[in-house]
Amino acid sequence: MCAESSPMSAEQAVGLAARLDRWHTAQLPERKQIVAHLLLRPGQWVLDAGCGNGVFLSELARAIGPTGKVVGVDQSAPLLNLAQKKIADLPYSHLVELKEADLYHLPFPAATFDLVWIASTLHGQDQPLAVLQELKRVARPGGQVVALDTDYTRRIFLPLEPALEQRVQTALLRAIEVENPAHDIFLGRRLLGLFQETGFERCGQHIYTVARTAPLRPLEQAHIHDFINPQLEKAAPYLDQADRLELYELFSPQSPRYMLVRPEFHYLELLVIAFGISPFTPDAPA
Repeated sequence: MCAESSPMSAEQAVGLAARLDRWHTAQLPERKQIVAHLLLRPGQWVLDAGCGNGVFLSELARAIGPTGKVVGVDQSAPLLNLAQKKIADLPYSHLVELKEADLYHLPFPAATFDLVWIASTLHGQDQPLAVLQELKRVARPGGQVVALDTDYTRRIFLPLEPALEQRVQTALLRAIEVENPAHDIFLGRRLLGLFQETGFERCGQHIYTVARTAPLRPLEQAHIHDFINPQLEKAAPYLDQADRLELYELFSPQSPRYMLVRPEFHYLELLVIAFGISPFTPDAPA
């Protein structure tokens, strides 16, 4: 979950970690299903690339049993400190090692890991293809690289009026083009193609659906609020006043029209998983 940006302060890391924890817990049934589908086996070595504050580390460590190893890397030292605290009291914490590292230059020999996992990180990279090349390098021949990401336009808030939703998406795209062109909010739809371009074998894709309907649990409501508010703030300068006012009414907890507590509210999100097998080459380590 590391992205290319200026160094993160300890205070910023705490705020981000809280949002990541809410996101992970609110979607825990889907996350457990995704990890189960990785088909990890006891004794395997797993890399969690861009591990952030470690939301996936415990599930990965549990899956590879007492003889495996999980290595989490992130470019943010404050986030890694929080990840260390998160796993410190777990019975399998000895299976987990954390390293501060750049995803473009991982500090591991070629062909080190049986599975390389990267979650919600590629969309924030300037060169996602270069990151995938580096992940392929550290995967053992026959090993698997798996990426989880999303497409921000594949999140549906019902009963939000479709024309307003489209204007928000257009404004958000404009904001990102101007302010942060490297942030690819549409990467989910390109993920499989990136794997194929990188040279993985037996590439494939799974789509997982996250659907929540009213009444939301407080944690689910907090997670959706975490997502939508920053997006609306980015889009606001590129919307007219009427749309800004309407969105404030719909997504402000103080508003009597607050959408997240309406009995007809429905939230839908698509999670994209792409995967590929690291190819065997004549000079690859056995």
